[in-house]
Amino acid sequence: MPPRIDFDEPIKLTLRYDEAVILQAYLGRELDTHLEARLKPRFEHPAELHTLLALQQELIPRIPETGGPDGDAILAGARAHMIARFE
Repeated sequence: MPPRIDFDEPIKLTLRYDEAVILQAYLGRELDTHLEARLKPRFEHPAELHTLLALQQELIPRIPETGGPDGDAILAGARAHMIARFE
């Protein structure tokens, strides 16, 4: 491994709001519901699970309104907006 790599250096990702909402919903659903039964055997290394959980934890405080009473409507709007961008 090259000595210049700093694994503690933060990496910034840019997502549109609709992408963040959809990704957070997907990670929440898959990681919470199917972790043991379906996903865990698919990970090649435990670090992969920890990485997805870290990503989920980064998203949650940035879009807190998705956990409120309008969460389902926000998710539906984000999905519709995403599809409209690519049609």
